[in-house]
Amino acid sequence: MRYFFNIADGQRVRDDIGQELPDHEAAQRYAVIVATEILQDDPQFIWEGHDVRVQVTDDRGLLLFEVLTFSNFAPAGEAAASGRSPKG
Repeated sequence: MRYFFNIADGQRVRDDIGQELPDHEAAQRYAVIVATEILQDDPQFIWEGHDVRVQVTDDRGLLLFEVLTFSNFAPAGEAAASGRSPKG
């Protein structure tokens, strides 16, 4: 089956070629690899309030699944980053 790996990381990049893979599990693994490669290029990107999405579709454009990567500071992390003492 042909899977298409569309990327949304502040801009949308549509995969018009796709990748022939044996099954959904292989496509899921490949989607994680695509997301990882994007993050390796600019790891700070998600800490600046952006997310990275790899949306996997079939040849009809039907969304099959999605890998979503984002960051979120916990209150203690926000305090530490600003030099404040975390509230207990």
